[in-house]
Amino acid sequence: MTVRLGCVAGWITVLAAAIALESSTVAAGRGGPAIMTGGRFAYTTVSGDSLTIVGARYGVEPRVIANLNDLSPTSRLRVGQTLTIDNRHLIPEPFPAAITINIPQRVLFLVDGVSVSTRGEIVYRPILLARADDGTVWLEAHSDVYHRSRDGLAVVRELASYEELEAEMDWMAVRAALQTRQGTPIDVTRRTMPAGTRSR
Repeated sequence: MTVRLGCVAGWITVLAAAIALESSTVAAGRGGPAIMTGGRFAYTTVSGDSLTIVGARYGVEPRVIANLNDLSPTSRLRVGQTLTIDNRHLIPEPFPAAITINIPQRVLFLVDGVSVSTRGEIVYRPILLARADDGTVWLEAHSDVYHRSRDGLAVVRELASYEELEAEMDWMAVRAALQTRQGTPIDVTRRTMPAGTRSR
C-alpha cells in the first residue's frame, strides 16, 4: 500500500486542489505498512510566497519552517530563497479509509488507486505514535484546537501501553514534544541510560 499526502489549505477545496503531492513512504511499521509519509527536501521560493503559504502548501506549521531555516516566524521571503521543508507525517492508524483527512495535521492521506467515487473519512487525532521496523519510536503532536482530546501525556501513555512501547520510549523527549507540539514526527526512542537513572 502506498500512501500519499496532500495538504488541505483552507479546508474548502478538499479533494479538488488538496493533492499537491510531494511524498514518499519513509518508514514502515511492524507489519510492513507505511507509518510515515512525506519527506525532507529543499524548496525554492517563488513570487508571492510567505511562510504561511509555503506551510499551507506542504502541511507544515509556518513556525516549524521558520525554526528549521533559522528565520523569525514573521520573516519575509525573497524570490529564489531556498528553504528546507520537513513535511513528514505519521499516518493515522488504524487507517480508516482510502481517503483520510486528519484535521489536526491539515493533511489528506490518499491510498494509490482510489477512484472518484471512493468515500473518505475525516478524523481528529492530534497525537499519533508509531514504531518503525528499525525500532525507532515516533511521536507527532499537534495543537488540540478543538479541545477534544484528553491530557496529552495521558494519551501518549495509553497509545504506548496499547502498542507495548512504554519501555522503548524516552519520556523526557515525549514531554518536550508535547510542550512544543510542532506537528512533525519526533524521535522519542529511549537510548541506553546509565544504571539507576529514571526516564519517567
